[in-house]
Amino acid sequence: MTGGTTPGQPVDPVDPVDPVDPVDPVQPDVPRPIGAVGGQYDISAYDVPADSNKDGWITEAEVQAVLDQLKEDYPVGSPWGSDDTWKSPVLGYGSECAGFAYMVSDKIFGDLPKYEVAMENTRVGDVLKNGPANHKSIVLNNYGMAIYNDTVYPEQYYTVDGNVGGKVSWNIVKRYSDWPTGTADTHIFSRYPK
Repeated sequence: MTGGTTPGQPVDPVDPVDPVDPVDPVQPDVPRPIGAVGGQYDISAYDVPADSNKDGWITEAEVQAVLDQLKEDYPVGSPWGSDDTWKSPVLGYGSECAGFAYMVSDKIFGDLPKYEVAMENTRVGDVLKNGPANHKSIVLNNYGMAIYNDTVYPEQYYTVDGNVGGKVSWNIVKRYSDWPTGTADTHIFSRYPK
């Protein structure tokens, strides 16, 4: 008897779905790593710089490693102002703060698609688009997990921003209560695989 998802594969009476389907590279062929966020993406369809071992999973440790490198490449006070731009294959063209946020997002997630999330679902690396302030930035901590001197400040979050007085600024402290929820052109985009 055959079955599963690959023609000609024998049916496993305990688990009738093939453990690995060579036709579908998204199907897991390795165990989910500790710290993996979201689902597994198709490594043949997307180029994801943060996925250092190219297993199709993204961990927060991998995202943090990219952010740590970017902090070395663009330390506090590095120039990033009105003449700086970035063209993202996913987020589009951005100048000033948008260009910096899009560049950081692309350096982490490559060409993975974006989707909107609520503030309470934010994770490190998500793009914040504050409509009233006309400002974009990257969140540096998971929701409710801003840590300073080993103390968690659940009402705060940290961001990295370009074009703060024409410069890059890391670990800007912001409060969730100040986020303009429900205002025009305010969005939060994640690019972790679903």
